[in-house]
Amino acid sequence: MSEFGLIKSFTGAEAIAARRIAAFADTEGEVAQATGGAAPIAGVIGIHACEGAGRRAEVIQHGYAEVDFGGDVAQGDPLSADAQGRAVAALPAAGSTVWILGYANQDGAAGEYGQVRVAPGLLTGGKSF
Repeated sequence: MSEFGLIKSFTGAEAIAARRIAAFADTEGEVAQATGGAAPIAGVIGIHACEGAGRRAEVIQHGYAEVDFGGDVAQGDPLSADAQGRAVAALPAAGSTVWILGYANQDGAAGEYGQVRVAPGLLTGGKSF
């Protein structure tokens, strides 16, 4: 179940599957499917896929959404993107940073859809607050 918060319409730089993580593309106003945690994350695509370059991409940028899990995650884990734009636990090495989508709201496994609290940001490994 999704409880949408802030949804923003972008132009897709390419096709992006539903419930996958979207990253900001090189061109302002465009998003692409995330391929890891190196690029700033825009949010998660809703239940309607972006059908290709130049097409509308509805991106949930804040609130709760369903995301496609790419590995085992536990409730509360910070989530980043794998190479296919699926959500995986973000575990950066000490001193390195990754862009995150937000935090898992439930446990999940690869191939499952699960709820995430969308709150994009940066996570640095080895820090304790």
